[in-house]
Amino acid sequence: MDYQATDWAQFLVKGYWHDWDSTYTTVRNTVQPGTGAITGQTISDLNTYWGFEDKGINALAKLTPGGPFEYVIGYDFQQYSGKDDVLLIAEQEEEVNAFFGQIRSTDDLIKNGSFALGVRHNESSGSNKTVWNASGRYDFTSWLYAQANAGTSFLLPTAEQLYAIDPFSTLGNPNIEAEEAENYNVGLGGEFGMGPAFAWQVTYFTRDIDNRIQFADCDASVAATDCATLFPNLDPSYFNEGVYVNLPERWKCAASELSGTVDFNNGFSAIAITPTPNPMSKAARSMFVFPAATAKSAPLTRLSLECGARTPACSGSAKSKTRSPASAGSRTATMSSQISPRTSSLTLIRSTS
Repeated sequence: MDYQATDWAQFLVKGYWHDWDSTYTTVRNTVQPGTGAITGQTISDLNTYWGFEDKGINALAKLTPGGPFEYVIGYDFQQYSGKDDVLLIAEQEEEVNAFFGQIRSTDDLIKNGSFALGVRHNESSGSNKTVWNASGRYDFTSWLYAQANAGTSFLLPTAEQLYAIDPFSTLGNPNIEAEEAENYNVGLGGEFGMGPAFAWQVTYFTRDIDNRIQFADCDASVAATDCATLFPNLDPSYFNEGVYVNLPERWKCAASELSGTVDFNNGFSAIAITPTPNPMSKAARSMFVFPAATAKSAPLTRLSLECGARTPACSGSAKSKTRSPASAGSRTATMSSQISPRTSSLTLIRSTS
C-alpha cells in the first residue's frame, strides 16, 4: 500500500509470505580407477524434506514538512521458520522486530550536497542489536563530486551454522554469535559528456570485523572446538569436517577500486572496473582479510573487492553444503533506510535527482 496522506506525509506498507517445500536426494557414484567408468551408485537422503516459511510486514512513513530536513521512520516484522532433515536441523523459528529512522538533508540546507543519518534497532530471539549509518555527498562542480559513508552492521548466523548435524558437513554450533562490523568508505568521482557520457569513480573502503564466523577443526584442547563436549551424543565420525566458531581476533578488510562507465547514448554502454580475484577464492581471502593486529604490515592492493553484504569475502567461508533453508529464505532489503533482519547493513541513500 502506498498512501499520500498530505503533501508532506507519505505512508507505505508492504507484506509478504514465502513458503518453500522441497525434497533432497544424494546420489554418490562409484567410479572405476583408471577408466572413470561408473560401476555403481549409492543413494542416501532419498526424498528427504527441507523447506522454510518466511512472512512479515514493513511499515514506513516519509515526512517532508519543508525546510532543511526530511524524515523516515518505520517498523519491520519478520517471522521465519525452517526444517532440514538432511542436515538434521529440527524445526526452528525466529521472530525479528525492528524500528528504524533516518534524517536526510534537503537542498534548503546545502545546495550542492546532501547527507543522511540513520539508526535501526533489531530485537530477535537471543540477539538484540543496534546499527547506525552516516553518509554524504558534495558536488564541487557539475563534473566532480566526493562522497563518504560510515556505519556499523551485523550478520546473524544461518540455521546451518547454528544447527547442522551431518557427517559430510561442518557441524553447526548454537553458541556462536553474530558477526559485527564497522564500515568506512570514501570516494571521488565525476562525469562529463563528449559525445558519449563518461563517468568514473575512485573508492577506498575498509571494514573491521568482530566475531567472524569460520569453521575450525575439532580440537579437544580448546573448549570452543571440543566437539566431544559440545556434541556428547554424536558419533566421533561426525567430527571430521570440523565445527563453526567465532574467531577471537578482530579482522580487517581494506581495498581500493577504480571504475568507469561510458554511455554511447544509443542503447549501448560499457563498464570497466580494476581487476579483482574471485572473492570466494582462497587467494582473495588471504589478500584482503587479515587480523587487525597485522594490518599495518598487510599488503594493500588496487584490485577491487566489494566488502560488505553483497559478498561473503569478509564474513567467513564454508566448506559444507550451502543449501539450508536459512540461506534460501534470507531476503535483501529493497528500501533505502531499511535493513534486512538477517543481513543487517544499513543502507542510507538520498537521490539528488
